[in-house]
Amino acid sequence: MRFTHITLLLSFLPLFVFSQKFSRQQISRDAKALERILFKVHPQPFAYVAADSLRKRLKEIQEFDGDSLPALEWEIRVRRLLISVGCGHTYITGKAPSKKSARKKRYALPFRVFADSDKAWVVGNVDSTGKMPVPAGSWLIEIDHKPVDSLLAVMHLHQSTDGYNRTFNERLLNKDLIFNYLYMKYFSADSLHHVSFLTPDGQVLSTPVKGIRDKDLYTPDPGRDSTIKILYRAGKGDQTFYYQPGHPEIGVLKLSAFHGKGTRLYKKAVRNMKKTKAKYLVIDMRDNTGGSFSSSVNLIRHVADKPFSMRVHRRVFRSWRHQSLLNHWNRFNAF
Repeated sequence: MRFTHITLLLSFLPLFVFSQKFSRQQISRDAKALERILFKVHPQPFAYVAADSLRKRLKEIQEFDGDSLPALEWEIRVRRLLISVGCGHTYITGKAPSKKSARKKRYALPFRVFADSDKAWVVGNVDSTGKMPVPAGSWLIEIDHKPVDSLLAVMHLHQSTDGYNRTFNERLLNKDLIFNYLYMKYFSADSLHHVSFLTPDGQVLSTPVKGIRDKDLYTPDPGRDSTIKILYRAGKGDQTFYYQPGHPEIGVLKLSAFHGKGTRLYKKAVRNMKKTKAKYLVIDMRDNTGGSFSSSVNLIRHVADKPFSMRVHRRVFRSWRHQSLLNHWNRFNAF
């Protein structure tokens, strides 16, 4: 499901420059616009949160000390509220600076990072020089005097994910050099960074490190694993079936999304495993972004031992007056 209110949110919320600050009058205006959009455009604003609770949260995000609120803090507050609404596709992203001005001054962290929950480690370099200002295996404590756990918390808020799929959220942050790019976008793109870290031998060190131009970031192409032979695929390669290399008794269903055509893939996979007398099936959904509910139910039909029933309970009728006539008709069809 794709919601058109994402575009409306972007047009109403002035989150284009994170260094900008908003006055109380601006915050109040944007909060009213957000409330109007959520209640009018969102198909199920009260599916996971009661109406009075949502209005209370809308009021709470406007409370702050001082005369103004930084744009980044305001975006974080808005994202937390949208997460409570419960729609995985309800997210917003600030507009990046123009390429002409951004390309001149953008510098990235000069090392590759692996992040897991609220911790991060240095795992390698990001350029072809081989220079490593921070030893590989070091546990990062602070970057530019900001605790790493707080940096990761902000980065996670900027990752789109379907529902509460935290596994996909974690893996996306570690894909390629997304950590480096997000740090440039939301925290610092300066040519000099200050890093505190715990070395593999237990020393706590702090050192300034020179940033690397974003155009010089180096990502070696790992290439495709030639040992994996894809037998069946569905969609645009989002759903595939193969046997684990070196272990013909293990079948693997890698599902990066759920699509209607996946039902045919599941049947082919099960039939092939029966034919080859394979013993085990691994279902890999670490990169799954969601999709068709019926497709996921059809998958369970192939692996469940007993008959089952599934029901999704959502309190949609509170928002009945906010729905279009076509949406009401679709609800009756669902029954």
